[in-house]
Amino acid sequence: MDLQLALRKAYYTALENKITIPGTTDFVPVVDFVVSPSAVKYPYIILGDISKSQVNVKNCRIFNVSITVDVVTAADQTIGREDNDIISGEVDEIILNLNNVDLDLSAYGYSIGHTEINNSHNIGGKNVGLYVYRRLTNYNHLINKI
Repeated sequence: MDLQLALRKAYYTALENKITIPGTTDFVPVVDFVVSPSAVKYPYIILGDISKSQVNVKNCRIFNVSITVDVVTAADQTIGREDNDIISGEVDEIILNLNNVDLDLSAYGYSIGHTEINNSHNIGGKNVGLYVYRRLTNYNHLINKI
């Protein structure tokens, strides 16, 4: 299986139905790359761009792979960024294996050797009376072909 597809599937499996909307028992939906604003309600998580390069190591196939995760929340007031911070923190805990569990790519013939955040930044704006908050985090992985 293509490594980028394997990583996207692993992210979806790791995040879908795992993070609740603050103050509710509802889960934050995870969507793939493009979202129609009418198709999903705030908040949601977008699995964005993936880039890949091969690392030259003798007798090994190791890849340097990064993916952007976009956490999107909205509030009717300018102080509504807290939900975004909470959801983004939970994504970090899952992806950075702070619970000592790596993303599982073994079914696809890969294993993760290292994970880190390349960068993270916030953007915001107003959309139809709501203040929209987004945190885009780019995670980097060293992945081994097994």
